[in-house]
Amino acid sequence: FFAMDHNRCILCRRCIRACDEVVGNGTLGLKNRGADTMIVADLDVPFGESSCVSCGTCLQVCPTGALMDRASAYLGATAEVSRVKSRCMACSVGCGVELVVRGNHVIRVEGDWDAEPNKGLLCEIGRFHPLHEKRQRVRKPLVRRDGVLGEASWEEALQVAAQQIKACGDRVCTVASGFVTNEEALALVSGLPGSKVTMGAALAPQGGALDVLDEADIYIVAGANLAENHQVAGFAIKRSVRHRGARLIVLSDEPTGLDDWALSRWTSAEADRAIKIAAEAELPVLIYDAANAPLARSLAERLPRARLLGLADGGNSLGLAQVGIASLNSQQAQGYLVVAGEQPYAPQGLMEALEKAAVVVVQASYREPWDQTADVILPMPTTFEKEGSFVNTEGKAASLHTAVNTALPGVQEMVADIGRLLR
Repeated sequence: FFAMDHNRCILCRRCIRACDEVVGNGTLGLKNRGADTMIVADLDVPFGESSCVSCGTCLQVCPTGALMDRASAYLGATAEVSRVKSRCMACSVGCGVELVVRGNHVIRVEGDWDAEPNKGLLCEIGRFHPLHEKRQRVRKPLVRRDGVLGEASWEEALQVAAQQIKACGDRVCTVASGFVTNEEALALVSGLPGSKVTMGAALAPQGGALDVLDEADIYIVAGANLAENHQVAGFAIKRSVRHRGARLIVLSDEPTGLDDWALSRWTSAEADRAIKIAAEAELPVLIYDAANAPLARSLAERLPRARLLGLADGGNSLGLAQVGIASLNSQQAQGYLVVAGEQPYAPQGLMEALEKAAVVVVQASYREPWDQTADVILPMPTTFEKEGSFVNTEGKAASLHTAVNTALPGVQEMVADIGRLLR
């Protein structure tokens, strides 16, 4: 996602300090001496072959452009761009971002140094993936005719969607992704028939604040792979292990990206070994995702001093739960309305349910993976193009702000239009 021009480097070492002190990764260093000194990754290997996690923090702190984002290089000087502070919904950490905009296009995503809980730090998914999106954008309604999806007018697409939803009766089930805001969720609950569920497993908030990650002396990560999901939380653990001497124990039946940073990695069946070590700690922290909540609760019963930090699956999973949207149960319905947002994938259980469903109506920003099963796909704004609020994994409210103007209707408008046709 980025490149380095050594001729521009002034050896200020900001990138080295950021990689070490902010991210906790320690990838960047120096080679040679005097006029031949250069910034390198690990033992002078290409970035793609190094321990770099592609978070892009080094790009953001570089004052000369020696490190540059390939997607935004040379696309606008400071006076030619505007900046909009918003939030990332790729996971439930809810990082603050600053969107750099020119010509009604987001050309760069930077971390907001003033925002909690990330304090300017972003991961690869939040910083780069939106700008390197390869999926085909949906800008006009699509209706399946004779087995083939083709463009249709809004009137035709809404009529087909309403007829199919009406035919399903009480069997309609609305499936909302973690990219759905609180306002959109309320519209779904009040404006559409049938049950309402999330794409991932719901997780009740435990009241745990993410700043505990900078205070704990031992971490027990129960099942969650923080190197793939909730990466900013994983960076906080790396910082603490690297600079504060904190200890990490990973309880997982599969390898994780934090194994090399851990004191030990044991299976969930070996949890007793982790409890024995953590019982002597002053501030142990149990970190888990929805799938491993039962394991975390059983550990907490035996570690009364432990702080719990649950990481919800989707960006707004807690907000959806607060308005009464429950976890997905593939046995609930035969007809589905899927509000997908920018969801890059569909959980396996959901795809299997959609393949069996009699009717599949989707409102999404991109065709994939919904074009495999959808009877109707309605366009939807991305998180860059809408306003709203959501609840992060700490239970705190956060706000999205529009950076790119679009004429595409949001979920509220779609629900209102279909609601009128259902009456």
